[in-house]
Amino acid sequence: VSGLDVGDYTLKVTTTPDSNHNSVSGTINVSVSKSKSKIDYTGDIVFDYGSVGTTTLILDGCTVKESDCYVGGHSEAVVKINDKNVISVSKLTVGKYTLHLSSIPDKNHEPVNATINIVVNKIDSKVSFSKKAISFKYAKSGSVVLTLEGCSVKLEDISVVGQKAKITLKDNTVGVSNLAVGTYTLKVTTTPDKVHNSVDGEIKITVTKNTAKIKVDKQTFAYKKAGKWAISLKDSSGKAISKAKLTLKVYTGKKAKAYKSTATNSKGVAYFNKIKALSLGNHKVVVSFSHKGYKSKAVSSSIKVIKPTPVKFKIVPNTTPKGFSISVIVKDKTGKKFVNGVKIKLTVGSGKNKKTITVVSGNYGKGKGVCAYSTNMLPVGTHKITVTSAVVNYVGSASSKVALKASAKKIPPWWEKISNGKATSHGLK
Repeated sequence: VSGLDVGDYTLKVTTTPDSNHNSVSGTINVSVSKSKSKIDYTGDIVFDYGSVGTTTLILDGCTVKESDCYVGGHSEAVVKINDKNVISVSKLTVGKYTLHLSSIPDKNHEPVNATINIVVNKIDSKVSFSKKAISFKYAKSGSVVLTLEGCSVKLEDISVVGQKAKITLKDNTVGVSNLAVGTYTLKVTTTPDKVHNSVDGEIKITVTKNTAKIKVDKQTFAYKKAGKWAISLKDSSGKAISKAKLTLKVYTGKKAKAYKSTATNSKGVAYFNKIKALSLGNHKVVVSFSHKGYKSKAVSSSIKVIKPTPVKFKIVPNTTPKGFSISVIVKDKTGKKFVNGVKIKLTVGSGKNKKTITVVSGNYGKGKGVCAYSTNMLPVGTHKITVTSAVVNYVGSASSKVALKASAKKIPPWWEKISNGKATSHGLK
């Protein structure tokens, strides 16, 4: 007996007799009870964070409504069932969960409960760069801005593959420097949050040659005297190139001798300090710079070596109604002929009141070879005075002491410069 709904029935059986028997009937009670409904499904629900997971319900003797489904302990989960019994789950973070379902049975079935396992997987974090590649010149730096999703980045997780570069990180901006000319790869490894995986991001770095510019000036030096010829070395942006040596070819006639400069200082200045070894006359000098990180053009200049003209200096203090001044008289080595146009380095005073200026000897009234400096603003007391030639063309020096008295009138500080045979008023008699 089959095909009956739930309920009680009577089964009647009537015989079909043979020729020797009569037909009879018999009955038996038939009882059909409810069976359990069934909830099955095509597989566990597995999906990536931020997405939606599904499975298809296989139902027997029942239906399932959305209101009868929930994710245990997670009211934020969204559960949907469509008309084809596809059940979907979303709005869950990474982890493992259980979906609970209750059946709504038909008249012949009992309700049942079922569970489905849910697994939400992590997804990859993302790192992108604000440009396609980083490019900069040697001894300079380059940078790129990172855009991050589901992660952060630590300085120790950024590297230039195979290189010891200088790397900085501030507000997701990566700075790179201290690389030789060449092509490299910057690698960034993310630190993910709890719902993302760590990933690597890479960007190409190209370092090209910088331009080194050499600057020198013609200069005159005294014969057999120590001297330093300054050489300036800067890059294309005017930044000093330090700790570099240059090569010099110094010509005496057609013969040339090679030298190395001192290393450039923090201002990009190096010196050729073999002046004392040069002979009298003009010397052509070709200065060049060779470095894998720079392209540079050689520069030609000249050094002149002369015998300086000896001069004698005489220091004369002067007291005038306008104040106190110091005169310097310049004569040739015989002490008979006055010499105009000599630049003089004059140092006067002491301690914090020490002053150094440059004055030029020239004509003043009937005087020749004269220059002066006003000292009336110096404090009362005795002060040392030193004069030397400020240019290589002349050589000579002198020193003295001057006593300043309180009676000197106070006028604004000033000094006198005499040039081209002309003089401003300085109160000399």
